[in-house]
Amino acid sequence: MSYKSKYIIVDTGISEMPIVFPDLLSHSDVARGVAFGGKIHGAGFCHITEKGQYICYGESASLNVKSRFEIDSKILNKLLGADNS
Repeated sequence: MSYKSKYIIVDTGISEMPIVFPDLLSHSDVARGVAFGGKIHGAGFCHITEKGQYICYGESASLNVKSRFEIDSKILNKLLGADNS
């Protein structure tokens, strides 16, 4: 089974922090609520594969920010506990 969600990657000044949320919310609303002035480095959609790995793709029209595909996928997998390497 595969699930589709949205995500943003926020620069906290110390590291890049992933936020994953339901596709019913807009990227800009979530960014406004959690970014606190931090720059959004990546945004788009993600799903979890059958092996439990995040795959990132697409872009956020409301933020005008694109997914960085492999970079964002690696961040989500590492920081959200799906990194099997």
